Parts: sequence; C-alpha cells; structure tokens
Amino acid sequence: MNDYLAETIIGHGRGKGLGYPTLNLTIPKVLTLPHGIYAGTVTFANNSYKGAFHFGPIPHFQEKAPSLEVFILDADIKIPPKSVQFRLIKKLRNIRSFSSKKALVSQIQKDVTATRMIIKIDY
Repeated sequence: MNDYLAETIIGHGRGKGLGYPTLNLTIPKVLTLPHGIYAGTVTFANNSYKGAFHFGPIPHFQEKAPSLEVFILDADIKIPPKSVQFRLIKKLRNIRSFSSKKALVSQIQKDVTATRMIIKIDY
C-alpha cells in the first residue's frame, strides 16, 4: 500500500477517555481506500510505530463525516507532531456501531491485538 502524509488536528478526546488516545489526522485527498479499521505504521520524528487506524464515519458517536485517527502502539506521545507519514497495511474490519462503551473498548482491544500480529508478521 501507499505512504501518505497528513497533518495532525485536534480531536474530541474520546479515544483518551476509552483508554486508547489517538492522533487525529487530516484525510489526504489521495486516500481512496474503503472506510474501515486498519493495521498500519506511522512515522514522525525519525521513528516508526505500529498503529491501529480508524478511517471513516464514527457511528457509535453519531458522526457521519469521515475521520482519520490512529492509536499508536507502545508509545506515549506527550506532544503530538505537526505532521506524520503513515501506511495502511491491512484492513482489519468494517466500521460499525456498538451497543455500549464496554463493547467498543473490547473491539478496540481486539483490533490492537490484530495489529500487533499483522505488523509483526509483515515486518
């Protein structure tokens, strides 16, 4: 898959409240992949990280406009970078709504585990 560049933007802070803080990104115009949850990599400040990406609407929070955000695995980012380079490696699943916060967090945990397995295999 392709590498993309994106600026970071301010989000709603919901990921942090769920225990999975994310970097919110502008959606590159050239990003034409289907909406979904992806395993990928994100690079900034000369470091690369594994990332679990959300690309598309957020039905659990009644948001229809697409967004792009990444939970960076194994890193505690105190100051977000102004921009990042990223690569979406494999689609994990389609976007869907959840019946509860607990169900959403449980699925995020599964997505993070899948991301670890995929990036470990591919790299």
